[in-house]
Amino acid sequence: MAAFDLRPKRGVAADGQPWSLPSLTRIKRAYEAAGFRVEAIESRPPMEKIKLGLPGRDEELAVVSELVANMGALGIPVWCYEWMPVLNWVRTRHRFPPAVGRWPPASTSPR
Repeated sequence: MAAFDLRPKRGVAADGQPWSLPSLTRIKRAYEAAGFRVEAIESRPPMEKIKLGLPGRDEELAVVSELVANMGALGIPVWCYEWMPVLNWVRTRHRFPPAVGRWPPASTSPR
């Protein structure tokens, strides 16, 4: 569900938020009508306060809990979550030379 955005919608009632059962049901039906099976959701609602233990984390956790419960109700078995705070994930290098039968390649191995 690459085009699915789980960020909160301002001025929208709780049942219209993207993690709500009505919203997830509508999205799932649209994908299925186009011939796709919804097997996973990779998008995430805001979770920075949870990750950093800041005030407001309980409200964010309630949203995450509702998302997971609603996914279960709809038979969507996989949620790709990410718990790295602030920067998401970072790589020191994005390009590696090709390697045959060896990981990491000798040219990039730490010494």
